[in-house]
Amino acid sequence: MALRKLRWLSAGLLTVIALIAAPARSEAGTEILIQELNSSGTAVGPQQIFNGLTSVSTATPDFSVVQVTVNPSSLIGSLTTSVTAQTATNFSGDNYYQLQIIVMSDGFTNPFPGGAGNVTNSAGASTAFQDSSGNSLGNNIVTNQTQLFTSIGGTALGPATPIATDILPVPTSPPTRITNNIIPGIPGTYAIESTITIMAQPTNGETIAAGSTLGDTAGSTVLPAAVVPAPASVLLGLAALPVFGLRRILRRKTVA
Repeated sequence: MALRKLRWLSAGLLTVIALIAAPARSEAGTEILIQELNSSGTAVGPQQIFNGLTSVSTATPDFSVVQVTVNPSSLIGSLTTSVTAQTATNFSGDNYYQLQIIVMSDGFTNPFPGGAGNVTNSAGASTAFQDSSGNSLGNNIVTNQTQLFTSIGGTALGPATPIATDILPVPTSPPTRITNNIIPGIPGTYAIESTITIMAQPTNGETIAAGSTLGDTAGSTVLPAAVVPAPASVLLGLAALPVFGLRRILRRKTVA
């Protein structure tokens, strides 16, 4: 048992050292695509493309403000996107619109080239539509799906994750906010694509007035697998463990 725990600790330490020693991103680019859709999913207005930017502010026919902020992380392969949008018209019945935001960023580094990775995909809604009495006027719905590529516009690496969804107000059956995939054979450098849809959907015959604001987030994280599998709890513990404390633990396990 002591030997097995020591293997886990060693594997976790190997992963942490590799993540710290190797930069998570090399010189990289980010591309943001923004498209308004109607309630049926048909494009409304032109698609807007922004290259080399991680923060953009624009407008579409039915959203007076669309702000997208992208944060590609260091240390691990992680892409977090925040979206704020303000309705320009009244949304009621089937007369409502949605936004599709596709974020692509490359130059992420896998410290174990050719190894597998655990891709975690998440969606989070942060604002709800309510009247002055706190009654719901509609749903704020956000979805996200993550796909890995060799580069922006390159070859897809494995299948995309299942779609993650969040809804406010929270429905009776809560949505699946986090999904994941295990992707084998991730090369030394790769790209992450996050496809996000946000929707202001009126309910119960109510109207979401012009000037209403949506706030949503989406996350994509790739955690490379170590050469020897390590339990996630051990890996997380090692990430926060001081070096001298780790040395003591390893010494105790060896003696045991």
